[in-house]
Amino acid sequence: MAAVSPTHRSTCSLFMSQRAAGGNRSLWEGTVSASDPIVAMSFLRCGNEVHWAKSPKVTAEELPVSLLLAPAVYDGVTTLYVTWNVGDGQTQLGLRGEDFSQLPSSINRQLVVGEVFRLADVCADVALFGLVLLRGHVKGRRNHLWGLRDEYVSGFPRDLKEIMVRGRAGVSTSLALDGA
Repeated sequence: MAAVSPTHRSTCSLFMSQRAAGGNRSLWEGTVSASDPIVAMSFLRCGNEVHWAKSPKVTAEELPVSLLLAPAVYDGVTTLYVTWNVGDGQTQLGLRGEDFSQLPSSINRQLVVGEVFRLADVCADVALFGLVLLRGHVKGRRNHLWGLRDEYVSGFPRDLKEIMVRGRAGVSTSLALDGA
């Protein structure tokens, strides 16, 4: 997927490690950090639906990242609860009859700012993605909402452009994130 600004190829660091969560839950926590203030989005793709959420617009070079996988058994059927959060933009989903994939105990990656990244496949047909943007590339709205500035939105596919300019969270059935 195209970067926001091909001439400004900033990178940032993502680090997550598995922590004790109690019971049969699995928790990874960490940060995404850059040399300039950033905002972020989390994407959770399940089948043809993409659940998405934006972080608040704050002035920070480091944002929290977390992933919680919590299986629960009801009437003999396992439900997997997935909570994926980048910069306090949280997506959640409950999946009946699913087992989650084994993920590494720590994740340490360099990311390109403005490009969607794929973090992991958590179970069959469910994948986690994220996007980190420079705070200077977004314009503020009330209640810490933000939208991508007009001069940077052209590098994104049309379906992603629509969510980049408004809203805090939602679900899209037309957003394709397979190639990230």
